[in-house]
Amino acid sequence: MQTAAELYSTHSATKDDLSIETASGLEFRINKPEFRIEDIAHALSMQCRYTGHTRVFYSVAEHCLLVADLMERYGQGNPFEGLMHDAAEAYLSDIAAPWKVLLPDYKILEKRIETPLRQHFGLPIEMSPIVKEFDWVALFVEAYFLIPSRAAKWVSPPGVKERALEVVEDEDFELPLFEPHDAALTFLEYFERLRP
Repeated sequence: MQTAAELYSTHSATKDDLSIETASGLEFRINKPEFRIEDIAHALSMQCRYTGHTRVFYSVAEHCLLVADLMERYGQGNPFEGLMHDAAEAYLSDIAAPWKVLLPDYKILEKRIETPLRQHFGLPIEMSPIVKEFDWVALFVEAYFLIPSRAAKWVSPPGVKERALEVVEDEDFELPLFEPHDAALTFLEYFERLRP
């Protein structure tokens, strides 16, 4: 018996006609994507970062919230873009960065979803450098609380680890560690508050 992937590869429909069903029941097509913020919030809240290798459940939605929070905290960039920077993962899933280098076609697929998604939500077509920077900072903040090694040997751009340490040493900072339902609701609240 064929696997689902094998069956799809021989299906009579073209590869551009492939689709998935979203949490709201929408048929999401790669060649004509429609975006619903409720689907994005739900899917991101159900995906665990770091391929699930965290001390406790920690969602992609909460990661997006952290990036937006850090941008607001430092008064840099557009926190709405920070919130939405991983929204395409609602349709693709979160893949660990070390594996992405082995999946060149993943970047092509990511671009096919990310470009129209960014247009739909009024974001720059390419991710802003400041969002990339705070995405890195968030990674090391999260690792401090969630990863056994606290990312001691992970590579990073200059200054990122120092900025992340500054955040975790702030006595007012805490990682909420939301359950999926709460992460989705908070994501939607941020969306309403931050969108232009």
